[in-house]
Amino acid sequence: MDKKTKIGVLGVTFDLYDKSYPTLKVGREKFLRSLLKNIADEIDFNFPKVCSVREEVEKCIKEFEVENCDAILIVFLTYTPSFVLLRPIIDCKLPIIIWNTQETFEISLDSPPEVTLENHGVHGVQELTSVLKRIGRDFTIISGHYKDNRILERLTMNLKLAKLLSKLKRSRIGLIGYPLQGMG
Repeated sequence: MDKKTKIGVLGVTFDLYDKSYPTLKVGREKFLRSLLKNIADEIDFNFPKVCSVREEVEKCIKEFEVENCDAILIVFLTYTPSFVLLRPIIDCKLPIIIWNTQETFEISLDSPPEVTLENHGVHGVQELTSVLKRIGRDFTIISGHYKDNRILERLTMNLKLAKLLSKLKRSRIGLIGYPLQGMG
């Protein structure tokens, strides 16, 4: 029987917030861990910590590569500048899946500042995906609320497809005989 799909998880926040809002990262990590529990049992998540600086991202990605993860799932827990992630992602060979979700259903003019702070990761998603697109780095993006079953199904399907892709890349294909003359 095949092993579970193994996914490295990068939950990211902006280090500027670490200083101004010292409990924010702990709350965002708790939120992300609860999200991961709601995703299919067939997925084995490797989520070491929330990352706020490039060195943390690099360390996590190296761990994901050593652990032979099938892909990396990135979740912006707050806005995070793209350069925190960019170089490590460029250097990484694993497929990238970005899950654009947030805890609240909406942010309005009446939302308290804490709600806005905890739910504005979309700005980091827009920035990172724009840069990745410009440089030609492949990625998959899933956008939608984490309580939407259609989104969870789509996310789960993409995570499982990453495992299939990973298996195909590691496959050895042999040839017995030789190709017929004139075949392409």
